[in-house]
Amino acid sequence: MDASTAPLVSGRRRSSEGRDQTVSSATLRHLMSRRLLMIASALFMAATGVAATFAPHELLRAAGASGPVLLPLAIQLLGALYLGFAILNWTARESLLGGIYQRPVVLGNFLHFLAGALALIKGSPATAPLIAFAAVYALLAIGFAFVLFTSPVAPK
Repeated sequence: MDASTAPLVSGRRRSSEGRDQTVSSATLRHLMSRRLLMIASALFMAATGVAATFAPHELLRAAGASGPVLLPLAIQLLGALYLGFAILNWTARESLLGGIYQRPVVLGNFLHFLAGALALIKGSPATAPLIAFAAVYALLAIGFAFVLFTSPVAPK
């Protein structure tokens, strides 16, 4: 683990030589906001994934949807995707994110939440749960856009 990926603890980071380095409070806040974004997205996707994996029939009933026999299986597979993405975000939460650092993880999250927000806004009926789901997707898309297009180190 090098200095760029060492976890931050109370404003200190362990360098590659094993020495502690002081991190400014602005940089610490900047990095913590990225960590909180990863935690929030991991928890959101884990909750969605668990619900879709273990209660597909209940989700379909709550949405007022009925369809082919294979639809619950497709919902369960979608839940597995959410759980996979959730564990990816959870394990990457301590990493340096933004710019060129962990770009595939950030880019995948940005694309997922942007495409999901657009699909929910465009194609879903205006029910309160779906509007809330679309709002969460839009907020996470904005958060990952910020991380994707900015440096992980706060300006001095």
